[in-house]
Amino acid sequence: MNHKELFYFAGQCLDLGEHSEFRETIISQFSCGVLKLEDFIFLCSNHLVLPAIYLNFKKFELLEVFPTEFTEHLEDIYKLNKKRNFEILQQIDEINSIFKLENITPVYLKGTANLMDNLYSDLAERMIGDIDLLVQEQDYIKAINLVMGLGYK
Repeated sequence: MNHKELFYFAGQCLDLGEHSEFRETIISQFSCGVLKLEDFIFLCSNHLVLPAIYLNFKKFELLEVFPTEFTEHLEDIYKLNKKRNFEILQQIDEINSIFKLENITPVYLKGTANLMDNLYSDLAERMIGDIDLLVQEQDYIKAINLVMGLGYK
């Protein structure tokens, strides 16, 4: 399977919720040996979608199709990401508390905002590595100092 086909295949895995007919394609692609698990994991890991893949495979009862080592790896990534996202939510609460004391209203962006809005079906569905936020220009320096005072960089 070439790189373009691998991307398309990963897209099918992510789109199972809309196209359940992809389930049979996924089974046949993995079963016939056309697709190397290592290549698939590498691509999905680099694009931060392994937890979403895991959730779809679990929901559509595909985990039993794969070797135990593969499913355990996906589950481990899922669990680590769930823990990390829970910690990010706790960090947001900490930042909000300190900002509230100083009358600073942050606007959260991207994955952080989506996580706060419960956009995802599962806390671990989206991989997030940082907290993106905006503050008003006049609060910029004060906000930086407050966040750095909490130990953030």
